[in-house]
Amino acid sequence: MNQLVVFRRVCTCFLLFALVLQLAASPAFAREDTATRGALADHIEKYLTDLKRDENSVGLYAGIVVYDLTDKTYLYRHNAERNYIPASNMKLFTTVAGLDKLGPDYQWKTELFLQGKVSADGVLQGDLVLKGYGDPTLTPADLQQMASVLKQAGIKRINGHLLLDESYFDDTRLGVSWMWDDEPYGYSAQLSALSVHKNVTTLTVTPGKAVNAPPTLAMEPATTYVKVINKLQTVEGSESNITLERPRGKNEVVLTGTIGLAAKPYEEPFL
Repeated sequence: MNQLVVFRRVCTCFLLFALVLQLAASPAFAREDTATRGALADHIEKYLTDLKRDENSVGLYAGIVVYDLTDKTYLYRHNAERNYIPASNMKLFTTVAGLDKLGPDYQWKTELFLQGKVSADGVLQGDLVLKGYGDPTLTPADLQQMASVLKQAGIKRINGHLLLDESYFDDTRLGVSWMWDDEPYGYSAQLSALSVHKNVTTLTVTPGKAVNAPPTLAMEPATTYVKVINKLQTVEGSESNITLERPRGKNEVVLTGTIGLAAKPYEEPFL
């Protein structure tokens, strides 16, 4: 009985001691946390002040939120309730969502279908269907490889049509909130389930053979999907001043400006 009483007293003393240590340490942890948050706020606000003083930032609004996922608390907030266009930050969330949903080993596919019969001499009596599933890395070289596979399978000629199936996506070509003035450029290429070469073609402008002569245009890979209107002019010198515009809702690109007779060829990915 005495041993039990002693044991209870020891346990009680130990618990009281632990409680005292915790209470004594809490202000220290709180001070450390407050100091950390203060340093973080000072660093961010200095950045915001420098940004405000930058003449290139006139009309710009910044919004910043720092959130601790462990403690589930906000460490810093500035214009947190304001609405913004997320821009390239959204790629982080899209990538994470895709990795979580599809897994790290996921591979896009692009399929070929034969609609018809192949004769003994290697002639497909029917159509060849190329179906896309949104592969953003599909290249002309991949299409050449598919053609080689068909040849190895004994198909020498196709007596029909080549059909392109992009029905895996809807027919929305541009994102609802995409910036309208980005439409001419390659980083704002139109959406499609069957995209080759990232749905981009590179336009090369070469000076004309003489001053006032129209420059020469070339597209790689070539396409008739977009109409290019050339209003450029060759001028003296080696400087270029070229503007590329795309009227909203049209598959047209208008080139205006000048290129020097001695200038290097000008290249611009677009579409």
